[in-house]
Amino acid sequence: MVGVTSSKPQPNRYGWTIVAFCFMGLAFTFTSRTTLGVMMPVWMAEFGWSKSFLAGGGSIALLAMAVAAPVSGNLIDRFGPRLVFTAGLIAIAAAMLLIPVVQEPWQFIVVYSLIGGLGFGILGLPQAAATVSRYFTEKRGLAIGIAQSGGNGGQLALIPLFAILIGVIGWRTSYVILGLAALAFVPLALTLLRGTVAPASLGMTDSLRSRLRLLAHNSTFWLMFAGFVICGFTTAGVIEVHLLPYAALCGFDPVGSATAYGVLCAFNIVGTIGAGFLADKLHRPTLLAACYLLRAATFVLLMYVGSDLSLLFVFAVLFGTTNYATMPLIASITATHIGVRVIGLTLGLMLGGHWIGAALGSFVGGALFDLTARYQELWLVAIAAALAATALSLCVREYPPTTAATAAAAA
Repeated sequence: MVGVTSSKPQPNRYGWTIVAFCFMGLAFTFTSRTTLGVMMPVWMAEFGWSKSFLAGGGSIALLAMAVAAPVSGNLIDRFGPRLVFTAGLIAIAAAMLLIPVVQEPWQFIVVYSLIGGLGFGILGLPQAAATVSRYFTEKRGLAIGIAQSGGNGGQLALIPLFAILIGVIGWRTSYVILGLAALAFVPLALTLLRGTVAPASLGMTDSLRSRLRLLAHNSTFWLMFAGFVICGFTTAGVIEVHLLPYAALCGFDPVGSATAYGVLCAFNIVGTIGAGFLADKLHRPTLLAACYLLRAATFVLLMYVGSDLSLLFVFAVLFGTTNYATMPLIASITATHIGVRVIGLTLGLMLGGHWIGAALGSFVGGALFDLTARYQELWLVAIAAALAATALSLCVREYPPTTAATAAAAA
């Protein structure tokens, strides 16, 4: 069954059309953001910019995303996703089209970090989940999982294509093509999202202050928020920043390390869709706890990789399975406990916490390495953090108390 745009339900196939659109939108968002890693060596050679400067630009983009996520999520709750998605696509397109004319460091910060960062934050995982949730009651978890897998699917398919284009037509023209492709999705956003649920039909008449008060008094929100901060610490902060340097420290060649990371990204997709499917079948808080517990176990494995490249690939498979699997579970639980009318604001705040945790994980990893010249201490901290997230998830109920009481009475 799907959500409604009025009193009459939309056909189910329209909901899956929205899933496909969100999949492609996230593909462009994640690909546009990830081009920074591809272009670092090129810009360092051409402009003489340092790696620390470019990485700092990426950090500023991350902070812009943390600000944009809850704001755009709240706007989706209030006015629907049509204009929000359009704004995100235009911001991403503008950044990609302006990057080819960048010459000075401050221009890079303005274009990529600020304009691009806002676009990446506006059109992200919580916005896609909030939009898809409006069209589904049954199979909601699966629909969210498929839509959100577009982020990793885009990186797998489009980043290699982007790298090929750089070699064939140059990086400036490649960015122009990426920007034009993002612009091409603007008419689709305006057309496909015109029938999304109106705020009035969801009873969205309360103020932002009252909705924030609602979340502040909701224990489920705080339990999942704390867990998602830890999630960001262990994934985007620790692994995305420090895994490849650790692989180099172990003596693995760049090709083998990059291939293992590609396997991790592939299993991100498997984990996201699989978790979304299981969210409709099994006890979701237990699944969420299992994801964090398995993640803790993968860090134990990482401590014993040594010079064995095969263990790094085993880690990539297991960690990838849990990496993005938490998001469809959290989105599904949020829809049940808090409702779709505030799901954009809720998930936006949670993702903001995720990026804060990521920034902390990146910093802690660097600081510990500077102190010890190894990564073992970081893996121990990550294990403890993942176990804490496991415990927090086990405190979450499958349904709100009133829903559980109603179900018990009916039985």
